[in-house]
Amino acid sequence: MYIKQVIIEGFKSYREQVAIEPFSPKHNVIVGANGSGKTNFFHAIRFVLSDFTTQMRAEERQRLLHDGAGVGNVLSAYVEIVFDNSDNRLPIDKETVRLRRSIGLKKDEYFLDRKHITKPEVMNLLESAGFSRSNPYYVVQQGKIQALTTMRDTERLELLKEIGGTKVYDERRKESLKIMQETETRQVQIEETVKYIDERLNELNEEREELVKYQEVDRKRRSLEYTIYEKELSDTRAKLEEVESARHRASEKSNKVHLEARTAHEKQKDVEKSLKELEQVLALLVKKKKQLEQTKKDDIKRRAQVELDVKDIEERLLVEHQGQEDRMNELRHIEQEVVRSQEELVAIRPFFEEKLKQEESTTSRIRDCEHRLATLYKKQGRSSQYRSQKEKDAAVSKELKERTNILHKKTEQVKKLKGEIQELTGAIMDRSTEISDREQRVQELIAAAEESNQKFAEVKEKRDELQNQRNANWKAEEEKDSELERMQQDMRKKEKHLEAAVPRDINRGLLTVKRICNDHRIPGVHGPLIELFDCDEKFNTAVEVTAGNTLFHIVVDTDEIASKIIHYLNLEKGGRVSFLPLNQLKAKDTNYPNSDDAIPLLTRLKYNQKYNGPFFQIFGKVLLCRSLDVATTMSRQTQLDCVTMEGDQVNKRGALTGGYHDQRSSRLSYMKSMKELSSKIQEARDEGQAVKSTNQQVEQEINKVLSSLEKLNIQRSQGKSELDRLKTELADMGEKQKYSQQQIDSKERVLRSAEDSSTRVQKQIEELQEELKIDFMAALTEEQRTELAGLNPEIQHLKEEEVRCHAERLEAETRKTKLELHLESNLIKRKAEVEQDIEGMNLDDRREQMKTRRNELQSIAVSLDQSTGLFQENEKSIKEQQAQLLALKASLDETKAVQESEEQLLQEEAKEMEQLMGKRNNLLQKREELQKKIRELGSLPSNAFDKYKGKNMKELHRMLQQCNEAFKKFSHVNKKALDQFLQFTEQREDLNRRQAEVEKSKDKIRELIEGLDRKKDEDIERTFRGVAMHFKEIFNEIVVKGKGELVMIKNKDQAPPPANGAAPDSANLERSVEKYHAVQVRVSFGAGEAKTMKQLSGGQKAVVALSLIFSIQRVDPAPFYLFDEIDAALDAQYRAAVGNMIYKQAQAHTQFVTTTFRPELVKVCSKVYGVTHKNRVSCVEVISKEDALGFIEDFN
Repeated sequence: MYIKQVIIEGFKSYREQVAIEPFSPKHNVIVGANGSGKTNFFHAIRFVLSDFTTQMRAEERQRLLHDGAGVGNVLSAYVEIVFDNSDNRLPIDKETVRLRRSIGLKKDEYFLDRKHITKPEVMNLLESAGFSRSNPYYVVQQGKIQALTTMRDTERLELLKEIGGTKVYDERRKESLKIMQETETRQVQIEETVKYIDERLNELNEEREELVKYQEVDRKRRSLEYTIYEKELSDTRAKLEEVESARHRASEKSNKVHLEARTAHEKQKDVEKSLKELEQVLALLVKKKKQLEQTKKDDIKRRAQVELDVKDIEERLLVEHQGQEDRMNELRHIEQEVVRSQEELVAIRPFFEEKLKQEESTTSRIRDCEHRLATLYKKQGRSSQYRSQKEKDAAVSKELKERTNILHKKTEQVKKLKGEIQELTGAIMDRSTEISDREQRVQELIAAAEESNQKFAEVKEKRDELQNQRNANWKAEEEKDSELERMQQDMRKKEKHLEAAVPRDINRGLLTVKRICNDHRIPGVHGPLIELFDCDEKFNTAVEVTAGNTLFHIVVDTDEIASKIIHYLNLEKGGRVSFLPLNQLKAKDTNYPNSDDAIPLLTRLKYNQKYNGPFFQIFGKVLLCRSLDVATTMSRQTQLDCVTMEGDQVNKRGALTGGYHDQRSSRLSYMKSMKELSSKIQEARDEGQAVKSTNQQVEQEINKVLSSLEKLNIQRSQGKSELDRLKTELADMGEKQKYSQQQIDSKERVLRSAEDSSTRVQKQIEELQEELKIDFMAALTEEQRTELAGLNPEIQHLKEEEVRCHAERLEAETRKTKLELHLESNLIKRKAEVEQDIEGMNLDDRREQMKTRRNELQSIAVSLDQSTGLFQENEKSIKEQQAQLLALKASLDETKAVQESEEQLLQEEAKEMEQLMGKRNNLLQKREELQKKIRELGSLPSNAFDKYKGKNMKELHRMLQQCNEAFKKFSHVNKKALDQFLQFTEQREDLNRRQAEVEKSKDKIRELIEGLDRKKDEDIERTFRGVAMHFKEIFNEIVVKGKGELVMIKNKDQAPPPANGAAPDSANLERSVEKYHAVQVRVSFGAGEAKTMKQLSGGQKAVVALSLIFSIQRVDPAPFYLFDEIDAALDAQYRAAVGNMIYKQAQAHTQFVTTTFRPELVKVCSKVYGVTHKNRVSCVEVISKEDALGFIEDFN
């Protein structure tokens, strides 16, 4: 076993966790500057392994914690040593064992392999591994060698004693001496007591003669007293029988009155119950009356409002209907005007076209004549216009070319106009098809709108019906909720009454158990016993006084369930509850008496047979008796508990319990009424749930209907929007058609003009072509001259014709334009406005509103009739209930009067019973006193029972007085002399026996002390021989040619033996002188004579001290050793010798951890560690031997 690793954190100068690299199992050397933390490292190991830091105060713990510069203070520290336990030196089946000690300002704890362990357990564990408390020299700190060098010879002997473990003998010897002193003290006390007893026995022997005479008079006196007491006892028994007879008669009378009072009370209870129910019904009727009044008012108010709405709608409908008629008349008038204007326009258009054509034809003819006239004039003046043929041909050719170009342009214009006219005609035809389609769609939308309006009205009517049904269901639901709330209030009152009758802890426990079962879902809990059975009300009192608080014991399936619930109860501190586990309670066969006056109480209870065990446990051994006398008799005969109907109990041991029991606070009655009310509440909930379910179905249907209404409304809106859009599009298309037709008419006029112009240009071209053929000098022909002469009059005539046609055409055009403007700007526009006004009036919606309001008015009228009828019925019911209430109150007063009378009788009977019971108790007390006096007389002479039997009481008292006079003569006699004599004799024998035992104990203690002294001397001698032998060897090994020895000096003063060969007492044993006085060291360094410690130099003393330490270690070896600068005061040759010694011992599987400032130990070590110190924090790391030797050389 050796130290494998040391881990330090927060301890002294080691702030951060320092996990030192694993140690060598042989020799490890630690080097470092002064103050770097080497000594603190050794302190850390001692902190774990030794008990030098036990019972520290807070400031001492604080000094062990790191207190350096840095962030925050260290509040805790620990040191952990990892041992290699491969040799199983520690009694733990592990190769590696971790021992940690953790300390803080308020804690000091040990941990073994991460598990908490106590300090004594740690010390025992280390001692089992060889770390002796008596030999702490496996850790040698600075100063310990110096202490050994200055140690006196006597102190050196004490050191050997400590190493040898003689401290145990000293402690046991001290304890034995203490016990021996206590034994001697007891022996002295016993001797004094025996002396007193002997004196007292002599005195008691003289008092015995007088005591015999006294006893003779005492026997006579006791015989007389017995006879007197016996006569008084007989008289008391006779009187007691008379009182019992009178009490029996009074009890029968009281039972009869009590039965009558109970009947009156039951009647009063029934009347009060009926009265309460009637008051509740009356309160509900009054509440319902208020509701009906309010409903009636609301219906009247709604009816007035709806009537006003209907009247308003009728007025609006009348106004809108009149407006619609006016608009319809206006529309018809406009339509007639439109037809007339259209007919007139149709009639005037052909005339206008004809006049237009005439005008255009006349204009064309005028142009032709004028052109012909110009051509003829040109021909006529050709010779004067042109100088030659060529010039003329050139001019004609040029003009011909221009006319050809004009003709080409005109032809293109005609072609383009025809194409445009054809395109406009096709567009008009296409648009006419679209207009036809849209007009058909408009008709379809109008039909769909009418159908949608009809469906909308039907769905709306269905919605109104469902809403009326829902309102009725709401009223029914509200009534059910009100009734349920009333019953729940009654239930809460009854629960409070029952809670008031139950102890607070039990009630709190029941509530907690209920919550625990719900929260933790614990099955197999059946509830309190009171909820699991039922019985007739007349047995309530007997059941309650029998069961008591066991009525609230909870029945569970198994005792495991009960234990689980009790565990949660204890955790939550939730009151106290008793449990009845079905698996533990079984019914037993019981022999009940066959009597009509007494029956088993269990047979009067109604419960599920699976609960037979708990019910038998509580009620199985109880009889229900007709009267208290029957109960007393049956209890004595059957050894069963008995109870009467009135609640009087007779225990099978004879104890009686009874008195008045108030039926009004019966817990079973509360529970029964709560069960009935709970059933009614459940029925009301079921009915309310059914009403809610129906109402939900109605709500769903209403939602469906509203959804249908919304869809229909959306469809109507979409249809209306589409209809409006189609009408707008139709109007736009009509305008486009008119515009296109106007374009066609305009283009046709331009086309005719272009065709005429083209024809004229064609003729001009032909004339020019003819002109090219005619000779330059040719004159006009006769025909041409005639034509030229007739052209001017013809042109004049045509112009006149043109003026006339133009006037007629202009007049027709003005009339046509006026008609078209009147149609487009006035009639058609007005017609559209009137149609829009008629459509906007929407009388169907008004009529639908009217129908809805009238239906609502009809529904309100029906509701008002129902409310009125219900109100009248309610008034009638209230009067009937009030009459019944008065009758019940009168009956209640009569019942109370009867009950008061019966209660007064009961009080009188109770007083009489109380007097009889008082008299009976006095007689019983007197009987008990007389029987006690007879028992106190003790044993009597055989003739005492008949000797004075014939004497009367007067003679007996006289004789007793004579005896008492004779007793006065013996007033000084010790009545207990004989008893005391026997008692003291027994005490003397007991004390003599105890004195002999004490003497034996003293001998054993004396032998024990002598044995301890002997063993102590043997251990001292054995330890001295071992240390002296090893000291001689080790000194010779360190000091070449040196010699050393330890000399034991014995004590010259020995305790003298006891005189006459007697055993020594505690004082002599305590004063005994020890055998050995001191241990002296004698050494020689070379050839000189031996010297003592005082004669040596400082270095030589250090060598001797080290030799002594090594000797002690060899006598009591440890698995490893810790040396802190043991070579500081040694010369080089001795340091080398010590190093070689450590090296040899380390090779023999012993671990050394040393600190040094010298090179000798470093050279022979297996591993070197360097300790550094920075910012008041120490750190340990492995270094090479060369670095360590270099550091030592620099340091020295």
